[in-house]
Amino acid sequence: MSEPMSGSPRRHREGPPSGTPDRPSTETDGRPAAGAAEPPLYVPALPARPSALDAYDLLPTRARACVTPLWTVPPPGGGSRARSARPRHPRTAPWPHPEPDPDPDLHPHPDTDPHPGRLAEHLRATLDRIEAVQRGRPAWVDAFHAEGGTGPPAGGLLRYGRPGSPLRPVTGVERPARQQTATAETALGNGDGLGVRVPLMAPPGEALRDGARRLLRRVAFAHCPVDLLLDLRSVVDEHHPAEKWALRALDLLVPLHPWRTVVLLAGSFPRAYPGAYGAPLAEAHRFDWDLWHMVVDGPRRPDVRVVYGDYGADHAGSADRPLKTDGGAPWGTVRYTMERTFVLARVPTRGPDHADAVRASAREIVCAEGFRGGQFSRGERWLLACASGARGGSGGRGAGPCGTGRADPGAEAYGEEGPTGAAAAGSGPPFTESPAPPVAGCTRASFRATGTGGPGIWLRVGHVQHMAQVVRALRRRLPDV
Repeated sequence: MSEPMSGSPRRHREGPPSGTPDRPSTETDGRPAAGAAEPPLYVPALPARPSALDAYDLLPTRARACVTPLWTVPPPGGGSRARSARPRHPRTAPWPHPEPDPDPDLHPHPDTDPHPGRLAEHLRATLDRIEAVQRGRPAWVDAFHAEGGTGPPAGGLLRYGRPGSPLRPVTGVERPARQQTATAETALGNGDGLGVRVPLMAPPGEALRDGARRLLRRVAFAHCPVDLLLDLRSVVDEHHPAEKWALRALDLLVPLHPWRTVVLLAGSFPRAYPGAYGAPLAEAHRFDWDLWHMVVDGPRRPDVRVVYGDYGADHAGSADRPLKTDGGAPWGTVRYTMERTFVLARVPTRGPDHADAVRASAREIVCAEGFRGGQFSRGERWLLACASGARGGSGGRGAGPCGTGRADPGAEAYGEEGPTGAAAAGSGPPFTESPAPPVAGCTRASFRATGTGGPGIWLRVGHVQHMAQVVRALRRRLPDV
């Protein structure tokens, strides 16, 4: 992996990775084209919790058209759960520990799964929210955490969907045969294919290829497109052999099947705040971005197109936390994505100085070189509003939060789609105009709230600006997409 960048984010300047200039997108709306078979531009692996669902829903229409999420259904309750071991069901044998957890960031608790009926209810409610924000566009859904020990496989539960559903079920080489079969049955009924998620926790070998071959034979009766989702999980170290593992996995798996889409997923957002840094801002290198470039641009680049995927503006274990854990800790993180780094500010979530600390951190971010301005996305506009103390606005005229005595860069532009609704009439802040009606069960209304927010809002803001930034960077690199 490449060497991390160092120094203050104020000295960091953004630039396109390939040196190509911006150009207007040819996308006109967020609806999928009939019969479209092109792979997506970007695949974020996101937990299906309000912060991420709202963030995707708030993307500009043309950016959203380039993004095909991999949604993971979080556990309904209990402690964090590693994907390597499933919590025991109340009526089964004690919780197995077949091997040490390969992801040391996670510390799973030996909880019990709810009754299968409650698991099904949790899954259906989550799928309803996902379908609402997707608005007919395709997405993968990984229901690993909702697959009970003795209850019906999640693949079977997904069959509640109507034929032609845009949601693609996900299975994996390491999953039970009955789950793989049920996933194929779901794909047969829905008609939009399925995903095979391959976690790369160790150097891939012949066993992985043999397991993938067995899985492909088992699901062949569905006669549907199949997508390969290679998942390296957390890559936060320049010495991680991620590039070698990814290339070896591609060599083993790509020849097995005419995959519709090949995605390389990795996450570099730190699970804990970098301890070596102090106030006001810390930086964490985006090794996942470097990894993808080394794979697709290196001397051993594969013959197939490999789509970039990451975990948004959160760490790779975020989907393993229970659904209702968007906040509660005394400290949180306000985050921002630069071209090759994450910029982080550790802020209190409560206390008499909470609001002042959050606004001060927001000012540091919006005044840093590399901040993209209020016209870029709703994430930037929220940060500008927070930094200036405005009630959800975009900065307006007058002294900006950077003390320049002028409006903040881009403060009058409202994103790719231009001002609409109340914002276009000059009678309201941009957050009051919504691209679609609120989604049942989500908390998008809180994104329009006055003030400095909390952990859920900060995460939502982080996801919005991050996904918009990645789409822009990939458009620059792939100008014909």
